[in-house]
Amino acid sequence: MEHIKEAIANTKKSTSVPQNLNVEPDKKIWNNANNQQQVALDSREILRRNLNVSTLDNTFDNFKKKEGTEKSLELFKLYAEGMLGTPFLVCIGDYGCGKTHLMEALVIKRHELGYFCRVTKFNKFIENLKKSVGSQEFPTYDQILSSHCTGKILVMDDIGMGIKETSWLTSVLETLIDSRYYNRLETVLTMNKEAWASLPQRVVSRLCDGEVCTIVENNGKDYRKTK
Repeated sequence: MEHIKEAIANTKKSTSVPQNLNVEPDKKIWNNANNQQQVALDSREILRRNLNVSTLDNTFDNFKKKEGTEKSLELFKLYAEGMLGTPFLVCIGDYGCGKTHLMEALVIKRHELGYFCRVTKFNKFIENLKKSVGSQEFPTYDQILSSHCTGKILVMDDIGMGIKETSWLTSVLETLIDSRYYNRLETVLTMNKEAWASLPQRVVSRLCDGEVCTIVENNGKDYRKTK
């Protein structure tokens, strides 16, 4: 009997958890999961910034199709997949009709297909040009303008914004469109109706060339007013 008691005692000693080990396995697993989640969030934020979109959720699938937006959605999808047939796509519409969402959905889709492009805001492009005038810092004025004129694809939102301000703005826009038009470079532009009406005739003439440019009018109502 004493041998049995001793054996049991020895078994308890061998299977007990040492008191000097400060191990918290559940906490370690939780921290690891948090770290992985943070890495995933960081990588999505980096991608969002690289594509210059407001959110990666602005996909074609998440676009709330309303009356007047059907044709725009169809053409943006075709362009994203390289099936539109013209190197230029111009979308004209009132404020809040979903033009920017469609543009962001296009660059997100292109990324999914393995092609990088990003959204460029026209007013930011102009701002960067103005800042570079007379500056020796990189990138220079010529480098900024050239990169937009000759880049493989240009996806520019709210083009023509403020075009009435100066002849310099008109000249920049003409240079941009002329260069991309003659080289048949992929170009996606959005603008409101007022901007379209104020465009220089030389630019309008290029954009009305049906062999080079597809123009679609987005007649959707302002999403912001219907929320």
